[in-house]
Amino acid sequence: MLGALGVTILNDESFENCMNRRSFLLMTAGLLASTGVQARGTTAEILRAELPRVCGRRAAAIEATLTRLSRLKPPTSGRTITVDLPSQQLVAYQDGSIVMECRVVIGDEGWRTPDLDTVTTFVRFNPTWTVPESIVSARRWRDKVLADPSYFENLNFRIEAGGRMMTPTDVSESGLRPVRFVQQPGRSNALGRVKIGLAAGGSVYLHDTNDQEAFGEDDRAQSHGCIRVEKAMELAAWVMGIDPDAAREMRRGGDKRDHRPGPVRVVTTYFTAWPDDQGVVQYYPDIYARDRRVARCSSDTEPMRQWVPSGFPSDYEVE
Repeated sequence: MLGALGVTILNDESFENCMNRRSFLLMTAGLLASTGVQARGTTAEILRAELPRVCGRRAAAIEATLTRLSRLKPPTSGRTITVDLPSQQLVAYQDGSIVMECRVVIGDEGWRTPDLDTVTTFVRFNPTWTVPESIVSARRWRDKVLADPSYFENLNFRIEAGGRMMTPTDVSESGLRPVRFVQQPGRSNALGRVKIGLAAGGSVYLHDTNDQEAFGEDDRAQSHGCIRVEKAMELAAWVMGIDPDAAREMRRGGDKRDHRPGPVRVVTTYFTAWPDDQGVVQYYPDIYARDRRVARCSSDTEPMRQWVPSGFPSDYEVE
């Protein structure tokens, strides 16, 4: 079912009436044309033809998409993972052919997923999660662990304090200042079953999650910048060049090593306007307000709906 892809269209038509699966997949890759739109020209030509007929946010979306498209190298050879932020979808390519696609959860407005054109560095099953200082401070966890250590015990945390790793209860009783919060592997771990490191990602990476329900939501900008992947185990296996069942067996066996297969290119894209298979331009949420408004007429005759982040599913399931 096409609607199951979860792309939000910024008008009153349903997803099924606006866009098919092929045009979405081409959008995330930044390719120039599909069979369905070649009669009207390449994607760039269609967008340029549409531009004089729109204004305001729609004009801004087209101009921004054209600029971003001109800077993007299409994934025509080798292995590439693309993550389109407005549609919150991931597509994996082998020599230009699609091998996998799924939903993702990305950073919300306050914790934006950055622009990336980088490569994978490692795959780690059963990861720990060392909580970034920004999250520890924002949630006042140092005060919270002293007042309610059971919260962190239930989530399987160990905490560095006084130069050693301690249980939350021991930290609370000792009164020592917590330095690092490290969530151990398991069902409650925010990174889920696997983590894929990125060379230029900093503290941003691709990973599984303990909150699978978030993938069923339309607005999936809910993380602290990392990219949660709906099919994380399958993606990890593909990056490693092994069968998904073999990857699952490694995970079940408690494997925690850093596996370092050949690098795979990872690119985030940000396309807020794109033609469907009939060559009709569709518009997507400018979730990070990156499209500069272009005023070419007195008012927008077809205004976009305002997109509002849906918020975090719980106090600990974001990263």
